Amino acid sequence: MKKNRKGKSLLGLLVLFFAVSFCSGCRGCSNVQLDSQKDGMLWEISGNGLSHKSYLFGTMHGDGHNYKLEEIFTAFPQLREILGNVSCIYLEQSKDFNDSAVVADCVASASVFVKADEANEYNALPLGESYRGLYDSREKFRLVDNFFSEKLRRSSYTQFKPAYWVERLRLNRMKENAKAVSVDDCLYHYALQKNIKVSGLETYEESARALVEATRDSAEYLKSLKEQAADLYDAIVQMEKVAQMEKIAQMEKVAASTFSYEMYLSDDLEKLYTKNLSFIPNEVYEQKMGAERNNRWLRKIEDILKDRTCLIAVGAMHLPGDKGLIALLRAKGYNVQPAR
Repeated sequence: MKKNRKGKSLLGLLVLFFAVSFCSGCRGCSNVQLDSQKDGMLWEISGNGLSHKSYLFGTMHGDGHNYKLEEIFTAFPQLREILGNVSCIYLEQSKDFNDSAVVADCVASASVFVKADEANEYNALPLGESYRGLYDSREKFRLVDNFFSEKLRRSSYTQFKPAYWVERLRLNRMKENAKAVSVDDCLYHYALQKNIKVSGLETYEESARALVEATRDSAEYLKSLKEQAADLYDAIVQMEKVAQMEKIAQMEKVAASTFSYEMYLSDDLEKLYTKNLSFIPNEVYEQKMGAERNNRWLRKIEDILKDRTCLIAVGAMHLPGDKGLIALLRAKGYNVQPAR
């Protein structure tokens, strides 16, 4: 139990992965026709020499909704039967924090984040530059300075370029949503009850490196410091607006995640993709967090499919598009069709 608590505390540093994984799908969805827009989340994999079927399921994490197992089974009635027939489930990463190897992996991934947060030539504000000098308007500077100094208690924010904070604020926003109970969490706990083996397609350290690389190579850093400062101001203003809207929504008892989770549970992959397209910040994120991970997973998925009937359950946005898992599996000769 003590080891489990340690793993969960480390997960606090990693929880934004699930939000990013969901949001980092492939932009090419409109270029690939799905077989059925109303059977978008659950797919059957066969052919290419397989003697048995396996399944691909698009999950949801990072939308802020606390999912319940029964509402998932209601939305995807075939899923309960499929879970009764599979011998294993593969999620994006393992959730078994009683496993010392998983805990060690979390420690390694946390180290990746810690190193990425150190000031260096890439993210540090150059000598001679100041935030006051980056804003032509004193009012805009005051808003930014007050946000960091008073609200975040980060008076040392000035050691970093504005681009660093633009990326950090966006990821922190995702992290807050990712604290909710995800579809992946529900699948994992159900699998434990049914003694179904659950594993991960990648390690937390691999995910951490992909995320750090995507942030480091972000187009935001290619902008001038004044352009970065303008983006930071806009990001803070937007955050203030969203916070106010959420406060109103809470007062009216309206869940902020209602639309995303309702789209997900309606089993309409294309509509869900279109709604969440704005969450994919740039092509670097799409490549690092979407396409490259899909290709890495594909190699492991092919090995998994050979020997047993499994459920591959990853963020729904990893399924569609010419770089998505459906297209990649078909290109390898597999028959991938909506599960009936």
